[in-house]
Amino acid sequence: MSLTPEQRARFAQRLSGRFAADDGTAPAALAAALELPAPDARRAEAVYVALRGARLLVPVTPHPHPGRLSDGGVAPHAPAAQADPCAQAALREVRTAAGKRALPVFSSVAALHAWDPTARPVPVEAERAALAALAHVDGVLLLDVAGPRPAVVSRPAVVALATGGQWQAPWRDEAVHAAVAQLCRPPLQDLQLAGGAEGQLQVRVVLDPAAPRAKHQAAVSRLGQQLADLRLACDAIELQPVLGVTAPPGQKTGSITP
Repeated sequence: MSLTPEQRARFAQRLSGRFAADDGTAPAALAAALELPAPDARRAEAVYVALRGARLLVPVTPHPHPGRLSDGGVAPHAPAAQADPCAQAALREVRTAAGKRALPVFSSVAALHAWDPTARPVPVEAERAALAALAHVDGVLLLDVAGPRPAVVSRPAVVALATGGQWQAPWRDEAVHAAVAQLCRPPLQDLQLAGGAEGQLQVRVVLDPAAPRAKHQAAVSRLGQQLADLRLACDAIELQPVLGVTAPPGQKTGSITP
């Protein structure tokens, strides 16, 4: 969906300050990052870098939905509309494939209207949207939910965005690799890190086939508990146990593969 000159003019009239020259198209760096293959560490990191200081659009309805009461009923409308567009957008929360509540944000007017043609696009700084996601939903941003190239920004990345910190995909983070490497002990032969959807860290747990099944189960359970400390960096961790090969006599099997 492309904008007509009239639509661009109306959008520009609603902008002020640093967004006054914005025509509603996706920021170039963000558009380029979204074109990278997914899921991929390079894409996740490129999207994060492009979001820092970028303009995003949040959807606001003319009469924002007041939410629901604990009994499922519709809450009464407030006397005046909320002034914070991000808080209004949080009322339109969406779910990721993993079931997390996310704040819907958009790179362009076209991407927003592909999801809801009736919503009013309001420009906000990405950092402001990140703060709203932490305050109102599960700390996750869902970018361009209707496509064509949606992206989930995981909670650790959102925290870094909101606080001005640095973020790196956990499966490329040397500190994460070092922490995991310390846990690779028999009957574990190898721990192989990879990235999954929504910033998930996948750990392929290679087990010594010579060890009994009970030891396999105990080792995987223990590993899951030991990896709990990494969840602040990784948000979600998936263990994938597989049988390895029998090591030659005298050869050490504990290792980690990036």
